[in-house]
Amino acid sequence: VSVATFLQEILQLESRSGEESRLAARVVVEMQRLGFDAAWIDETGNALGLVRGVERGAGVMLLTHLDHIDIGDLSLWQHPPFAGVLEDDVLHGRGAVDIKGPLAAQIYALAKLLTAGQRPKRDVLIAMPVLEETGGAGMMALMRTLPIPTPLGDFAPGACIVGEPSSNRVMLGHRGICRSTISFHGRAHHASLGLTSDNPHFALAKFLSRLELFQPVTHDILGSSSLTPTVIHADTSSNNLTPNRIDLTLDWRTTTETASDVRSTLETLLRGLPATFTSFEDWHGDATGIKHPGFVTQPDHPLVTALQGVVARAIPDSKAPGIWRFATDGRFSHAQGIATVGFGPGDENLAHTTRERITIVDIEAHIKALAAFLTSYAPT
Repeated sequence: VSVATFLQEILQLESRSGEESRLAARVVVEMQRLGFDAAWIDETGNALGLVRGVERGAGVMLLTHLDHIDIGDLSLWQHPPFAGVLEDDVLHGRGAVDIKGPLAAQIYALAKLLTAGQRPKRDVLIAMPVLEETGGAGMMALMRTLPIPTPLGDFAPGACIVGEPSSNRVMLGHRGICRSTISFHGRAHHASLGLTSDNPHFALAKFLSRLELFQPVTHDILGSSSLTPTVIHADTSSNNLTPNRIDLTLDWRTTTETASDVRSTLETLLRGLPATFTSFEDWHGDATGIKHPGFVTQPDHPLVTALQGVVARAIPDSKAPGIWRFATDGRFSHAQGIATVGFGPGDENLAHTTRERITIVDIEAHIKALAAFLTSYAPT
């Protein structure tokens, strides 16, 4: 079985968040077939694989995930989202780039070594958690077990490589995510009365005007924070009735903002308005909202310089390290003091779209570079 054949097969397995068990079982079988020293599913449902290195010491964790988002509007797909269509060395489908293509590439990078009779320099654990797309509960559970128990003893990660798509560019990190609900309050009345003071739409409008002018903070590597209003919900469905309350979801991509910074900013933006909001401390995340810091690893960190050196030699025209716009499970490993960077095949701009696809060329380039890195790198 080649990496293309394996990827084509797992693209045909739907694995929405909370429904990852079939995919988890399949990747474990593949790792066993390829000669991994251990492959298993933990009590959370995360799929894991271990390849022993030639040296003892802190190991390298390769991180992707098992779940994907929904398909959206089926009519917008050129190819059926779960058919695993291979056309001109391009694989199409939901999860192709986020995240099954990178997942397959990480597995086959280790398979490349094993097939050649080689071993990584240190132990390598591949972690494929569940529920990444809904807040990262699988990775959170895995980090609570550190050092990670395996069938061959505990594994202590000294470095983590997150395989989210980056067009095979080394990534230094990403902004955090803070998502909360702002409620604008009024008093319902018949629309024919034309009252404005009791209509929460006007308070919402004032807030949006202030938000449009707000200047968020900027980080020298992560760039500018962003505050984006997304979903609006009113407590009435009648066209001739004003609402008692309008709820607005605010998606805030943070750089340096603490939980207290978030609260004070929202208090300022809402001053004088009939509104309340929810706000959370760091690492809160549930159906009501989320506050997870991002992470950044400095460009001169030994992990960055070592990986960038290998990538520059293995992949022509490789770019200097960058950052992701979206969040990843790498925030959890970084929070545990594990040096964390990103490196994955595929175009990140195709993630979550109906145009999702990945090229075999990109995957093979990733396998070559990652295999070379794993044979030479030892976390300090």
